[in-house]
Amino acid sequence: SLVLENNSNTYIQFLTPATNESGLLFGDTDNDRGGLTYNHASDFMAFRIAAAERMRIDSSGNVGIGTSSVIGNLNLHGGTGDTASQDVVQTFTRISSTGNRLAAKIRLDHSTTAHADLKFQVKTTASSAESDSYYTDALTIQGSSGNVGIGTSSPTVPLDVTGAVQASGRYLTASGAETTGYQFSGDGGTGMFQPSVNNIGFSTASTERMRIDSIGN
Repeated sequence: SLVLENNSNTYIQFLTPATNESGLLFGDTDNDRGGLTYNHASDFMAFRIAAAERMRIDSSGNVGIGTSSVIGNLNLHGGTGDTASQDVVQTFTRISSTGNRLAAKIRLDHSTTAHADLKFQVKTTASSAESDSYYTDALTIQGSSGNVGIGTSSPTVPLDVTGAVQASGRYLTASGAETTGYQFSGDGGTGMFQPSVNNIGFSTASTERMRIDSIGN
């Protein structure tokens, strides 16, 4: 054991040439199985676990986990590949009084080789155990289009909801018979719209078929 004691500030200092690295290494059969190192040439600090760099703080103070090329203040990186093993997952957990693990996840999900979907998942199976099958995709933001899906992981329009929708209020901008405010998927010319103030119109094939005016006619 090494004990340093002082009645003022106490430091362990490593003085190294500006082009070299210094740090603490932990070894068994490997001499660098774990470690905390500082690279003086590029001014970054690295944390090593299982003989590999796992986290880096760069010269700007940005933190990268799983990457040595940090983007933004906190960069979580899943690796290189096109399978679920490379998904980036941030998990939130707590344990209930009955022992169940309550959890939710934000997942950057592999979609194609060009895009990834962002999924918000909740654990809908009550259990103290952990399995991906216990989670439901509550909301998906599609990487290829930016479409948002609720109850579906394959949204085909800007907001795609599968299941019942309940709202305490709503607001739609003015529309016409060709592009109705309330419409059917893939058929913007069929539905309900507002032709003018205090009037409701109904159209099919982009043509107004019926109107209810301000006095109910």
